[in-house]
Amino acid sequence: MNKKKDKYGLLAILALIVMLMLQCNSSRRLKRDLQLEKEKVEREINNRQASEDSLRTIKFDNGTLVSTVRSYEFDIRNLKEVERELLKKYEDLTTNYKKLRGINSILKADLDLTEDLLARSEAKQLNDTTFEVSFAKYNLYSEGNSRFISGKNTLFIGEGKPKVTDTEINLDQTIRLRAILDDIDGEGPSLLISTEYPGITISDIENINLINSKLRAKEIDSYVSNSGSLGFGLGLGYGLNYIGEGTFRAGPTLSVGMYWTPKKLRLK
Repeated sequence: MNKKKDKYGLLAILALIVMLMLQCNSSRRLKRDLQLEKEKVEREINNRQASEDSLRTIKFDNGTLVSTVRSYEFDIRNLKEVERELLKKYEDLTTNYKKLRGINSILKADLDLTEDLLARSEAKQLNDTTFEVSFAKYNLYSEGNSRFISGKNTLFIGEGKPKVTDTEINLDQTIRLRAILDDIDGEGPSLLISTEYPGITISDIENINLINSKLRAKEIDSYVSNSGSLGFGLGLGYGLNYIGEGTFRAGPTLSVGMYWTPKKLRLK
């Protein structure tokens, strides 16, 4: 009779363990779904505000002028028609969306450049009627921002008007743009771009950040799983086995149960 009671007690414990496991899994899925829904709502609000935003210029404490605009966030697994229309501008880069899985962000920047040039010229006489006129000018504005322009042409001086031919101009230019994605004053993700190259005006910028809701769900599941260390498993060892009526016997043990391990003690 006691053995039968022990058997029923063990089955009841196993049933309770299974119920707890199902409850843990259900709770984890609920947390994941709630987080995904929250991010979806925040993304919708942000994209609406991004569509109404315009290019702004802000000044940092160090005097640096930065152009900024709110960034879009799209879920590549659930693109809406309006989002597809916006992405069509980048079809040559995204190959008609077939390679979006490998793209995290799309950035566009329109630059307007106005420069004045004053360079020293030199003339070299080739013969009685022909001269070669050349010029060169190098400017180093800051690290990563420089310009070297050079050129030459041929000047004929003979009967009638002087004639210039074979003009050649070479330009070697480096322009450094610095860009970061930041949340300005809690307004949402914005793209900030600046440059120290003189004469450049940033006339338009656009940033689209792409996420994959399926991968994001896995990230959340992994985080929730790592945060809780409750698990169901089998244990094999050697110890004392309860055989009923208050009696124990030494021997191999096989256990089925729920285990908990502190997060800091878990192996990665």
